[in-house]
Amino acid sequence: MSAVSEVLGVTELFEQILSELPPLDIIRYQRVSRTWQNLIVESPLLQYKTWQRKDHSNPVKADDLIPDLERKDFLRFDSEERKEYELPRFIYNVSKHLHPILVS
Repeated sequence: MSAVSEVLGVTELFEQILSELPPLDIIRYQRVSRTWQNLIVESPLLQYKTWQRKDHSNPVKADDLIPDLERKDFLRFDSEERKEYELPRFIYNVSKHLHPILVS
């Protein structure tokens, strides 16, 4: 058995290799064989990478999107310092909920 066959025979390795590809390629590669199609259809990672499955591991909370300007530790800043602090925090909190395709 060749090295390629051995690597592709290990489902986890094959899944990781496919997960590095662009989403449209992953969708296209379902047509290579029934084995590839089954792997792509049954893999939560590949389904997520191709936008065919939602990721519920990191749900958006209101606190992530709305700056908490009433926090006691936050009141010690003047308005300019608050803006400088809140914008990066807001961008980070929103970006962690975006799909990887949008972030990259």
